[in-house]
Order: sequence, then C-alpha cells, then structure tokens
Amino acid sequence: MTAINIRLHRCEDDSQIFDMQQMVYPDHPLYRDRSLTAKYWQWRYFSNPAIQSFVFVATVDGGKTIAGMRPLSIVSVKVGQRIRKALWLTAVITHPAYRKRGIFSALVKHSLQHAKDMGVDIAYTFPNHNSYPIYQKKPQWRTLANIPILVRPLNYRGLVLKSFRRVLGAAENHEIRQTMPSFADADLHNGDSSLFQLRMTRHVDHEYTRLWDNVSQEIQVALPRNRDYLKWRYLDCPVLPYELIEARDAHQRLLGYTVIGLQNRQGMAMGLVVDLLFYSNATRAAQSLLKAGLRRLKALGADLACALPANNPRLRRLLARQGLRPLPNFIRGGRVNFIGTIINPGLASDDPFLNFDNWYLTWGDTDNA
Repeated sequence: MTAINIRLHRCEDDSQIFDMQQMVYPDHPLYRDRSLTAKYWQWRYFSNPAIQSFVFVATVDGGKTIAGMRPLSIVSVKVGQRIRKALWLTAVITHPAYRKRGIFSALVKHSLQHAKDMGVDIAYTFPNHNSYPIYQKKPQWRTLANIPILVRPLNYRGLVLKSFRRVLGAAENHEIRQTMPSFADADLHNGDSSLFQLRMTRHVDHEYTRLWDNVSQEIQVALPRNRDYLKWRYLDCPVLPYELIEARDAHQRLLGYTVIGLQNRQGMAMGLVVDLLFYSNATRAAQSLLKAGLRRLKALGADLACALPANNPRLRRLLARQGLRPLPNFIRGGRVNFIGTIINPGLASDDPFLNFDNWYLTWGDTDNA
C-alpha cells in the first residue's frame, strides 16, 4: 500500500501542481497556459483577505512526488440571522498514476479534520461527475441538490452547426475568452428610463453592501455579497472578464445588478448569467437587467444563455419569463451536484444549511464559472 503523507502546500510545490493539473485536464485552456494557471492560482486562493484558503498536498515516494492536492477555503455563510464558518472544498486533483490508492479520501478526511480544529461548522462542495460517486459512498455527506442548468438558445444556426461538427468528431474549440469587446457603446435598452437607468460598471460602491444587507433579511442561507466580495469575485478575476450591469434610480440608489460572462465549453459559446440580486420592490428593474444581460451575451457571440438558479421563487419566475428552461435529465453535465456535511457535532441533522430550499445560490457561488 502506498504511504501517503499530507501537508500544507509550499510555494516550491507550484510547478508539480501545475504539471498535475495539466495532466488531468490536458484540453482545458486554464491549464494549457502556465502563466494563466499561475494567475488564477494566486487570485483564487491567496488574494482575498476575507477568505482563508489552504491547499493540502498528498505526497508519496518519501515526499518527493505530489500525488494529489486539495484546496479549501474557509468562508462566511449566512445561515438564518447568524454568520457561520463554512468549509468550501474545491478542485481536488489526483495524479493519474496514483488513482484508486486512497489519496482522494485521505485528502478529504484531512481537510475536514483541519476545518473542525478551526471551529468550522459546515462544509460543502460542487463535485464533478468523477468525484460525485465517491462522495455518495460516504454517509456523512448529503446531496443537497442536483441543480438543473437553465438554458435559452441565442444563436440557433450556430448551435446546429457546432452540434453537427461534434457529431462528425471535429476538434472542439476550448478557449477562455480573456477579453471582451468594449462595452462603452453597448445598447442596454433601459426600459423605463423615468424610473431607473441601466449601465455597465467596473466599480462597486457602498450601495452594493447596502443592497445585500437589505435583501439578505429575506434569505435563509447564502454567501454574503458585499462590495469587497463582489470586487474580488468578478472584477479582479484574471481568467474571465465578467461584466457587471447595474440599475440605479434617479437618486443614484442601486436597485439591483447582474453579472454575465462568456466561456467556450464543448465547442459552444456559453453566455453565463453568473449572478443577479435586486430589491424585492425592484422587479421591473431586475427584468430589465436580465434582458440587457441576455442581449449583451448575444451581441458578444454567445450561442446559448445559461443560468444556475437560486432556489428563490421570485428569481426563478424572472428567469422563466426570459425563456430559460432546465436542460433535460438525460444530458450529461445538465446538472450541478451540490453536497454538504455537518462538521460541528453540536449542530442538528436538520440544520437549515442542509436544506436547499433555504439557499440563494447562483453560478458565481460555485467554482464552475
């Protein structure tokens, strides 16, 4: 049996880790470009002062070889009227030469113990199709939801042509779009300009924190969306050039915002509605924001608009009105797996955190965008 040693990541491990990522995901543009890999690595795990991130590596051969790694982040999650420490497990990787030797399970076990020692209450992750069956075998992990991806075609001709090429086995176009056309002249079609104005922005001010503080009173479970988090998550991201569209009234009070992004996945240009938040009395502004985001994505060349819906009736109705519908169950990748577990033994098994009906969750809350 392979002797596995688990320790904290050191800077000199980066080269081996990046090599391993490239071996596991040889066609992924993020891992083909070493400079892009390094930028993402630094941003995702070491540049957000509000999130404590750790990376554990599993070594073999007396510590010479990194056979797996498990990043984890300690985040604040609003649960009811409290802010709890939560462990967000992301991007576990096992070296292809050392699979099925207990490395994955050893990394998860070590991460959970580390989180427990730090006073973390709960843990969650969004496992891919390879990892999900492993978690299903562990009784302490509970499937919170298999969240359906909502889609709406934006370019029917492009979808047909690209689907036909895939059937013929043509090479898929895997790219991360690092630049978007300038949005200075983007036509947002403000809707009712007497009530609010839509605009794209690269600045988040105190109004965003005020919006979150108000809306969060109606939300049971969610990652806080204050200005510092939004700046880090969307505006500082070195991989995807997210675009932020906001709605403000005549007094410059923020009514709501949406975040969009463009990715090429499986040869398709996917327009992502990454986040959407608005005051409960600003539904018209929210509808205009979503319409503007979809128009913008179509103008940027998206074949398909995609959203991962929060379990929020108001937001689901809004997405449905704009023609976003769940992908059929038989389509592989048409669901995002969302699982969680209790770390603090003092918490009840029916804690609100473990009920997906309580969550406000969008694509930006995952590590899939």
